[in-house]
Amino acid sequence: MGDKVKVQKIEPTNANKINVVPINKVPKGSEQYLHDFMEGHAITTSDKISLPYFDTTLDYRVRKIIPNAEYALVSRETAFHIDVAL
Repeated sequence: MGDKVKVQKIEPTNANKINVVPINKVPKGSEQYLHDFMEGHAITTSDKISLPYFDTTLDYRVRKIIPNAEYALVSRETAFHIDVAL
């Protein structure tokens, strides 16, 4: 309590492509589900994304945003690519 936080409005660019790394096991072909869930949301590199999936979650970490930007908006044209886990 009593901490000060700086808040500022951002204008994210639309992402053309977003590379993510699965944190846990995810089914093949889940890029479309990931896109549908995230469309309209702003993201940053290293964000963790958790999607509800039956009785569990699909968890990803954002690795790269193209074009390179601090923040990006997931649009209808954004493509997701699931990289091999490190």
